[in-house]
Amino acid sequence: LSHREAKAVLERRERFELGLASRSPSKAAFLRFVAYELKLDALLAARRKRRPNNRGPGDHFASRHVAALYERALSRFGDDLDLWLEYATFQRRQDHPKA
Repeated sequence: LSHREAKAVLERRERFELGLASRSPSKAAFLRFVAYELKLDALLAARRKRRPNNRGPGDHFASRHVAALYERALSRFGDDLDLWLEYATFQRRQDHPKA
């Protein structure tokens, strides 16, 4: 990412985190953040394909971050079966051992 792009990503993440830090964040707020992170990861993956030698230590950050977001959402909305199924589907797509 360029400096400008990285700054925009950080600002967007801060806004999402502020929304989640409210007294009662909604399930939709968590899912919007997850969707943003998945789109960002897809963009970065497409860029990595064009430049395969351009790998860094943060390449696996997005999947760990999305998993953490799902876990935070599930700690608040643990009785939501659809959320559990989305999380399990995400874990399977990532070939994560918790799935």
